[in-house]
Amino acid sequence: SLDKLIENLLKKYGTFEQTQIQVTGYADPLGNPASNQRLSEERAQAIKGYMVEGGIPSTKIASEGRGATELIVAKCGVTATPASIECNKPNRRVVVTVLVTEQR
Repeated sequence: SLDKLIENLLKKYGTFEQTQIQVTGYADPLGNPASNQRLSEERAQAIKGYMVEGGIPSTKIASEGRGATELIVAKCGVTATPASIECNKPNRRVVVTVLVTEQR
């Protein structure tokens, strides 16, 4: 999926002259909030690194982690059980946003 995304971005935006990419990592609410924050930052950084290896200039990619904020599924609970781990899968994610500035 990432390879396809990178290929499409390179094809569509070329030099990325007017483009900025935001990579945002998230974690689920299970465990320690500080650890979840660090994990979300590492997730975002890993995707940024992969995109850079794929040919997108690092100066055009910003990354950040937001920990267990902005949950997609909020009713899973915060105690680590097999059910809550499975339920929280959608919350463990990275979102890539492409911002394009129009030339005037």
